Amino acid sequence: MRRFANKSEVKEFDSLTALDWREKCEKFTGVLLKKATDLGYDSASLSGALKVIQADPDLASVAFVPVGAYVTTLEGAPVWIVVLKWEVPTSPRAQLAHICVYAFTQREIRRVAFATCG
Repeated sequence: MRRFANKSEVKEFDSLTALDWREKCEKFTGVLLKKATDLGYDSASLSGALKVIQADPDLASVAFVPVGAYVTTLEGAPVWIVVLKWEVPTSPRAQLAHICVYAFTQREIRRVAFATCG
């Protein structure tokens, strides 16, 4: 999971802040879904995974934005790896300094792994 959190394209979003994070979350979600569609990946399953993430009670009190989605396999089955930047929003200028990574099966949209830095 660490290799996905440390990708250079994820680091591009180090300056994200909690300001308007819900709008950013919606925008980034749309971009990830479009990229998945454009690349011929199963964007419906990615959409399902992102909905599960957005409903995660552990994220209820944090600002978060999905910044990456990757396709890989687990025991021969396709999975989505979704990378989020997040922070407890102490102010609108709070930088989304933390990273968490979810892994979901594409067929059942079942969470099979989770890791976070904090």
